[in-house]
Amino acid sequence: MPAPVVTSAEPLHSQDQSLAAYSAVSRLAVLCLFLGLASALILISPLLALVPLATAAVAVVALRRIGASDGQLTGRIPATIGLCLAALFFGWGAARQLSRQMAMAAQAQQVADGWLEVVREGRLREADQLMKTPYDRAPTPQAMDEYYQADMEATETMQSFFGSQPMLAYRKIGPQAQFHFDSAAGLRQDGFTDSVVLKYFYSGPESAAEIPLYITVARTTQSPSRRPGWYVQTARDSLPQ
Repeated sequence: MPAPVVTSAEPLHSQDQSLAAYSAVSRLAVLCLFLGLASALILISPLLALVPLATAAVAVVALRRIGASDGQLTGRIPATIGLCLAALFFGWGAARQLSRQMAMAAQAQQVADGWLEVVREGRLREADQLMKTPYDRAPTPQAMDEYYQADMEATETMQSFFGSQPMLAYRKIGPQAQFHFDSAAGLRQDGFTDSVVLKYFYSGPESAAEIPLYITVARTTQSPSRRPGWYVQTARDSLPQ
């Protein structure tokens, strides 16, 4: 009767050991790293804030899958780096946008203050010119006079605007009108033009009641090669939609 065959456990060869210890790199972790780098696009436009937000979502899913893989997946480091990059660029972009909005509001307020002073002094032609882009304004007082004398439609439009509310009520107070800035009520970007809505209050010497006035000031370049120019778009007694 033949003797039973006894098999002994042989050690794995080095190649077999490498295969047994192999762990795949998570594709989501690699994607997270690339998205983290792409999160820098938020510095170009705040609309691209979706990139770092998407990076954070991908990082969470990748880290959860790696943790639940029982060592079969790796990639914690690239996923973590991508998440950190997304947080860095998101915070940087948000701070940059906030700083830009504050600077825009401050410059718009200077333009609106000067315009209200010109209207208060009754210099309506100059005030009307300040409602045009700097590229369209009359270059000299003589050219401005000739412009309104030759263009009756422009004159009628100016008289209609300053002869209706709320500018009529403000003008009736005259040089004694008092106004003060309250807050920036809104900011909008459309192509090469930024519009800032500013909330003001004005009053007269015979009344302690303050009347709200919303002035929209715009900053435009018309093209990337031109310097930005400021102008007053409109003035209303209610918040523009």
